[in-house]
Amino acid sequence: MPRCLCSNCEPRAACRLMSLQPNLTNANFDEIVLSADEEEPAPGNPSGCDSIVSKTVTMNTCKEEDPIRTIPVMLDLFNRIRTNFDTLYESTFHDDDSLYTASDLLNTQVVWNLVKNCREIRNGQRLPEILGSETIRGCFSNIVASVESWFESEMYKSYMLTNNNIYPWLPQPRINKRKEDFGSGPSKRLRAGLEKTTQTGGNHQQGEPSNYQHADLHSGFLNKSSKEPGNFKPTTVQFENEGFKLSKNHSRTIKNCKYLI
Repeated sequence: MPRCLCSNCEPRAACRLMSLQPNLTNANFDEIVLSADEEEPAPGNPSGCDSIVSKTVTMNTCKEEDPIRTIPVMLDLFNRIRTNFDTLYESTFHDDDSLYTASDLLNTQVVWNLVKNCREIRNGQRLPEILGSETIRGCFSNIVASVESWFESEMYKSYMLTNNNIYPWLPQPRINKRKEDFGSGPSKRLRAGLEKTTQTGGNHQQGEPSNYQHADLHSGFLNKSSKEPGNFKPTTVQFENEGFKLSKNHSRTIKNCKYLI
């Protein structure tokens, strides 16, 4: 019985076809498929054409040194996916019904890629990117159910509560950045501006707030009243990113403001 043309029977041709996939179009499809089993591209094969650029977001790859591999809550998700897939495999195949083991169909690296992209998988994204297709009927829904149950688990909820709702799969630099953003108290830029204000605010002792300016260090807001007697109309100035934005009654924004006077 002759072999078929699947990737199992023709692995080299399949690898060649996958390497040519970025240049695959409707116009050259037949030519590329026929040249897939050759060592080099056939004459006229558009191997020099620009690759087709996809607008979809590429998946996050979980490298071996990725710190999430040592986080207990992420290890719990890994074990959930691994265990549930193994159970699906055992219920689908029996003793000698398959040439592959469960680890062959879903290896460790792929499971960690699933863990790394858990939020997108929960939202119905990236699963086909990571797996390509269902190696076992129903494995897509099996993995989504594993991810969903993990998000609802007490271990995950406890982690989020303890770590100020910072996602455990974020890279370490981004985690540190978010901790700074959500930290208590005013930012360094605001504190520097307020210190400058206390030194240049007018005829008052150094280190004391001006009679016309009051700074609330805890809320990050500056209330500045009019300097004209009898005209007390406070204007709120709120610190936002690179400057101080006036209240909604004013439309202009003071950019790159280093200190207040």
